[in-house]
Amino acid sequence: MNEEINPYLPPASASVRSSTRRWQIEGNRLLVRDGTVLPRVDLFTGVSEATMKTKVYRVKRPGLLQVFSGVFVIGGCFLLKYHFGIEPPGGILPYLLCGGFLIDLIAVKLGWSKPAYTFTSFWDASRHRSATMRNAGYIVFTLIAFGILLLGIFNVATIVQWGNWIFYVMFGLVIGVSGLALWSAAIEARHRPQALEDGWIQVKSIHPDAIRLLQSEQDRLDLLEAGQSPRNPLTIRVILHRFPLGFLLDGQSHKILLALRILWLKWTRSPRLEREMLHHSEALELDRNELHPRLSEACVSWLSSHPDWHFVHGETLANLDGDATTQTAILTRYDRLVTLRLTRTWLESRPDAARIGCAFITRLTGGNRRCTLDQPFLNLPGARDHHHRFRGKPEAIYQKHLALIQQDAVHPPASDDELLADLQLEKEEAERLLIAAGLHSAPVPASGPSNKN
Repeated sequence: MNEEINPYLPPASASVRSSTRRWQIEGNRLLVRDGTVLPRVDLFTGVSEATMKTKVYRVKRPGLLQVFSGVFVIGGCFLLKYHFGIEPPGGILPYLLCGGFLIDLIAVKLGWSKPAYTFTSFWDASRHRSATMRNAGYIVFTLIAFGILLLGIFNVATIVQWGNWIFYVMFGLVIGVSGLALWSAAIEARHRPQALEDGWIQVKSIHPDAIRLLQSEQDRLDLLEAGQSPRNPLTIRVILHRFPLGFLLDGQSHKILLALRILWLKWTRSPRLEREMLHHSEALELDRNELHPRLSEACVSWLSSHPDWHFVHGETLANLDGDATTQTAILTRYDRLVTLRLTRTWLESRPDAARIGCAFITRLTGGNRRCTLDQPFLNLPGARDHHHRFRGKPEAIYQKHLALIQQDAVHPPASDDELLADLQLEKEEAERLLIAAGLHSAPVPASGPSNKN
């Protein structure tokens, strides 16, 4: 397997402001570029495992929703005092302070605040569970307190009937939630990222094991860079707003709001539906045990139930920005009559939320192919291959594929090398058709440093 420069990235001698690295260790602190996905290690426990949860760290600034909600709370407090003549215990000031803090807490916990800078890291399962329970507790308490606050604003007659004790309950809940949030903030303050200039984020108090792992990775990259001349990878620009709506909505056509949003982006030809991606030639070869655990498990499951099959090839291709990864595994029968291509694409922020697509391929006499798959495909002008889509489990799709090729004149490859060469030819043919249809550009060298991992 060829070693490639990991893109997280550049020379240790470069300064923070001029460096093209996506992250770098300086002493006991970590410097991260905005939008970076870090290596698979928990920064604050030092745990590094094959399967880990992800966490998006944010350096936030208030969004419009927080501002309007704060105005709503303040206006409600003044409405109580000056319109209805109700004076809460302790005066109006504590409610203004606690109400504003409460709204900010709700906005942050529910993701309504607007991030200035972000980066994605990993954390171990135990810390993820404790954080999930803590956040759930915050949300429950804040909803209760906020509900009573709304009751005080909109149902004054009921409150008067209940008596002044309800104000003490209201005040106590708001103070309690604020106290919980302050306590949590005090504990997490030492882990809180700080925004620096030029899009950099500083993280301190990192676990020594995490520093050692990151430092080791940084040293490895420095050695690679010292032995290799820089090379910008080939990239393509995929123009998604030219793709059919059904292709973009595959499996999500029931989501009306999503469909309307994509329709709007297609109609306006929004740049948000254009992506610069690494060319397929930039993929790195992987052994079976180096694949994502779920893809590796899918390979093992198929091979264990089909002893006349074997693993041929694996590869991985990260997005140019490092925010998503596609891995492919190639399996074939020993007679190479049928080849199975398993593909898994995931966002680095949600590595476990992805399905595995399958495609069964048979080469026919004349050089074209018959492909039976469970994924959407494009009917491109000039395409020679025959595609059929079915939904179901891989075994059911395999049986449909066998039925389809019964009447075909087949010409299976004579070796695994010939098989891989034919699959590479398939990629190149598809690329030519996509370029001719205007769905993506011809490959060109990237304008900046590689983010390939």
